[in-house]
Amino acid sequence: MNVEGPKTSDFYIPCSIFDIQEEDIPKMIPAEIIEKVLNEIDPDELMQLTAELVRINSVWDPVAGTNEQAVSEMIASWARSQGFDVQVDPVAPNRPNIIISGPAAAQKRTLMFEGHTDVVTPGDVSAWKYDPLWR
Repeated sequence: MNVEGPKTSDFYIPCSIFDIQEEDIPKMIPAEIIEKVLNEIDPDELMQLTAELVRINSVWDPVAGTNEQAVSEMIASWARSQGFDVQVDPVAPNRPNIIISGPAAAQKRTLMFEGHTDVVTPGDVSAWKYDPLWR
């Protein structure tokens, strides 16, 4: 199923639903390309980014007044620092979508990641072994 998505800059972003099994990935992407991508990832930078993201309370809880604004701003800032084009789409107060694009290329393939910045409330924090809101 392929549904037209929003247009950003010179990009068309397809919104697709895939049912891809892990064992099919080597058939779709040559091993040398996978290795090249993995070699570009700095594990320390990835862990630091992940730690920064999880420290931000992005629980969407209108009663408590928390939302994903801060984590969205952090993601947008990081993407800009990496040279990406960033579009902030304020779909609701303090609940923006962040659309990150790279330079247009002549290649036939494109890559799209989708994620959520909001999380559900942790419930009774005293019931947790480790504080889920650790900062």
